[in-house]
Parts: sequence; structure tokens; C-alpha cells
Amino acid sequence: MVVANDVTRDSRVLREAGALAAAGHQVTVLGIHTARTTAPPTEVRDGFVIRRLPFRARPPAWWVPPNYRERLRARAERQLTIHRARYAAVRRGIGRWLNGVRPSTDLLSVSTGGRSIALHARRRPPPMSGMRRRLTAGRHAAARLVRAPLPQWPGKLTRTGGRVQRTVVWRLRRYQSLPAVALAFTHGLVRGAAFVVSIPLRIVWLGWRIVRPYADVVMLAIWGSSYLFANRLTGGAIEWLTGWRWRWLGWARYVAAHAPDADVWHGHDFTSLPAIVELKRRRGGVAVYDTHEIYLESGRSADQPRWAKEPLERLERRLVAEVDAVITVNESLSDIIGRRLDRSRVEVVYNCPPRYRGSGDVTLSPLRQAAGISPEIPLAVYHGSFSPHRGIEQLLDAMLLPPMAVVHVALLGHGSLRDALREREADPCFGGRLHVLDGVPPDELLGWLAGVDVAVAPIQPATLNHRYSSPNKVFEAIAVGTPVAGSDFPEFRRVIADGPGGPLGVLFDPTEPANIAAAVRTLLDLPAVERERMRRRCLDAAAHRWNWEVEARRLLHVYEELGPAPVRAARLAEAAA
Repeated sequence: MVVANDVTRDSRVLREAGALAAAGHQVTVLGIHTARTTAPPTEVRDGFVIRRLPFRARPPAWWVPPNYRERLRARAERQLTIHRARYAAVRRGIGRWLNGVRPSTDLLSVSTGGRSIALHARRRPPPMSGMRRRLTAGRHAAARLVRAPLPQWPGKLTRTGGRVQRTVVWRLRRYQSLPAVALAFTHGLVRGAAFVVSIPLRIVWLGWRIVRPYADVVMLAIWGSSYLFANRLTGGAIEWLTGWRWRWLGWARYVAAHAPDADVWHGHDFTSLPAIVELKRRRGGVAVYDTHEIYLESGRSADQPRWAKEPLERLERRLVAEVDAVITVNESLSDIIGRRLDRSRVEVVYNCPPRYRGSGDVTLSPLRQAAGISPEIPLAVYHGSFSPHRGIEQLLDAMLLPPMAVVHVALLGHGSLRDALREREADPCFGGRLHVLDGVPPDELLGWLAGVDVAVAPIQPATLNHRYSSPNKVFEAIAVGTPVAGSDFPEFRRVIADGPGGPLGVLFDPTEPANIAAAVRTLLDLPAVERERMRRRCLDAAAHRWNWEVEARRLLHVYEELGPAPVRAARLAEAAA
């Protein structure tokens, strides 16, 4: 199995892996060991292995990070520090040359924002010593030529102390013929002209070497500003699209390089779909695509413009054409995903918890104990992700209305809104009736929900994915006999209102806090006998229909139809040969 998270709180992945392991399959779950992961890189749980890979996405060279201005400023300051150090070294070398001092090998260390740059002075011979050697050799050659007869040449010979200072006579004496002299003269003239012409070129090249790092900084600033400006104009769509591609296609390549051999490649969600397709292409076997939602209609993806989502929609359709089975979490999503991905068959495996074996005693509820709430006080709970569009804001507004004037509400979970909810918890307007608690592991959650009066699931109709969702919280609540007040959506209605045994709660319009308050009040005001009947209906529905034991059989049926055994047999035969 491949999943793009750290496999610590993904209940569906853990349940599917456990069910397959219990059926005799050898299961390895590949996840990501993130910076916040406290679990070990390798873990054995319920008969299967979890390997958390140290994947770090590598952005392309053209990518502009959000803090690129700080990086650009640091780079410019670093380059300026380097040039100042080089200028100081050149000045020191010129001073030593003028003073006739032989330069020694120096080490110049410059601190540039936490990094050390070492500039080594080259070990060169003293400039004057080479010149003296050349002059000495010239004087010896001139002395030999003075003693020989000089040819007639229309040039003035300068004598100083009886020594010839010019080497033209030596060249004439050497070549002995006029063509050779003309050739040597032309060669010298060309070399001299080339040297004169090369002086400005050398100056230009030296100037370019000095300016080039700053030119790179300027070009980077122009590109970064243009990229961020275009990203702002598109509402972040460019960053979302490009970021998705280099992050999750990079994850696919990393998994393909580090995954062990397998007969079935089971990928969870669109972020792992490229990985299982790449593994199937490289190593064979069969691929199973397990999509928990309409990915491009959920979260941040739902807010992107159409032109940004179209490339990923085409990519998903192209990759799904190579997988052998598609699984999703409810009937509504099965129809929508089948039409979107052009699949005639999409299997459904609801994400239900196992049958609850606890007592459900109110007096032993860990949630009431953690919040300090006695059993006689009415308690409603929202558990799950603290993120936008989950209806948490509407639930808090409903707490301030008269129907919920004395009702305590516990928020149990993790998410981006956690700090803001902590601040709201201390607001005097709630009178201490709001309790924000950290989430608990999946295998302990049902025990915390036992003894709660009402479970609230006010999912908002913000996206297509939300309107056709079947949240885990609904099945987890009814598993312990807690009635549910949920949004009036198709899958909520299928589970809560249209069951054969009777209603398991009430439905409401999630956009109106008054409707939420009225629904909670309706469940709390039921007579004791009717409340007990509803509790029994919830337990019966969870025991006979909405439980993982039933859904696990659907998952195993999908694997039986795939028939991975022939693939394994073929590999064993190939290895034996």
C-alpha cells in the first residue's frame, strides 16, 4: 500500500491493511516520515509492516518559494561580502608586489550569514625574480652578439655601457635570411596586435566576471517577481498546480525506487496514484486505486480555477486507465467517480469502525472525565478535523442560541483551526460550556465517544465532495449507540434516516445555526424510553450493517477478483529458472 502521509491517524489505511493481513496477505504500507512524525520509521502493527520513507520533495530550479525575497537578499549580501574579500586580497597582493615582498599562502575566511567562504591566495613566484632572469639572459645573448659582425640594418642600435639592449640583432643573426626575418617580423607584429586587442577584451571579461553574480541576482529577482505577480493574479493557482506536480510526481519516483516487490500495488488517493502506476509499469502486478474523495473537489483544490484543474483531471483519467480496480467510500461518490474517470465499475467500501465491544457506560466516559463534565449534564461532541467547511463555526454560533443554552460541546480532534478554537474556548460568552480537546488514536476513539448524548456533524455544502461525503464520525458515533445530528446530504440520509430499522438521529440544514440548535435540542428532549430505543437502533445498525467486518469482506472480494496469485506464481517460476 502507498499513502502520502505518515500513517499514524489514517484509520481507513490501517483498517484495510489489518483486514488484508488477517486474510493471509503479506502487507507493507509505505508512508512519508515527515518532520512532525514521532512514530518510528519501521513499525509492525496487527500483522502488517509500516515503512515511513524519508521523502523530501525537491523543487525544480525555476520554482520560486514564498520567502524568496529573504533568500534573494541573503544571496546578494553574500556575493557582496565575497567581492569585498577578493578586493581586499587583491589590494594586499598589489601592496606586497610593490614592496617586493614574496606573498605567502594566506587563508581569508569571510562569514556570510552563517556560511564560511575561504579565499586562498595563489602561491606565485616573486614578480621581480622572473624579470631579472629574463634581463640576465638577454644581457648574455647581447654580449655574444656584440662580438660578432653586425649586418646592415636600417635601425638605430642603442648601446649602454657597451651592451646591446635590443634583441632585434639577435633575431637577425638567428634567421640568417630575409624571408625568415620578414616572417619573424610579421609573427611578432601579429602577436603584438593580438596582445593590444586582447587588452580591452580581457578588461571586459574581467568586468563580466565581477558583474555576472549580480546579474544572476537581478535576473532571479525579475523572474521571482513575475512568478509571484502571476500567481497572485490567478489566486495561487500557478503555485498549486506546479507544486502538486513536482511534489507528488517526485513522490511517485521515490516510491518506485524504494518499494519492495509486490503482487498488488494499492494506492490511496490521487497523491499516490502516479506511484502505483509507475510501480506497475516497472515491476508488473496489478494496481488498485483507493480514492477516499473527489480529490479535485476537496480542500484547497476545490477553490482552483477550471484551467488549473483540467491538466490534473486529464492526468488522473490517463493513469486510472492503467489500474485494475477502483475503490471509493460510498455509493454517491461511486457514481460520480465512475462518470469522471470513465470507469464502468467502482467498488464501494464504507469506512466503518469495527464492532464496539465496550459497555458504553456514561459514568466511565473518558471524554466526560477529560472535560470535567458530570453524567447528568447534556453533552454534544464534534470530533474530526478542525478545518474550514466542517461547520465548527456554525456549531459555536448555535451554542449561543436558547435551545442550546445549557448544552456543553466538546471539540475533539486536530487541525488548522485548533489555536483559534482554543481562544474561543476562553470566551466568557460560552460560560465554560466549550471544551477543546486533542484527538486520540483511532483504536481509542470509540471508548471516548461512549456516553455522549449527541454527535454533531454539521458539514457545510462548500464543495461537491462535502455534499456527497460520508464522514467517519457518523459511523463512529452510531457504533457506540450515540444518535447523530447531521447535515441533510444524500449519504447522511442513506445512513441516518433511510435505514431499515428506523432513524438513527435527525438531519438539518447545516448553513443555519438555528437549525443545528433545534436538531440537537430535538434529540436531547426525547423521552427516556425513545432515547433508549434510538440508542438500541444505532447499536443494531452498527452490529449488522455499518461495521468494518462487513466492509472488509467487500475489500477481500475485490482482491479475490484481481487474482494476484498467478502473478506471484509466475515470479516464483521465473526466479527458480
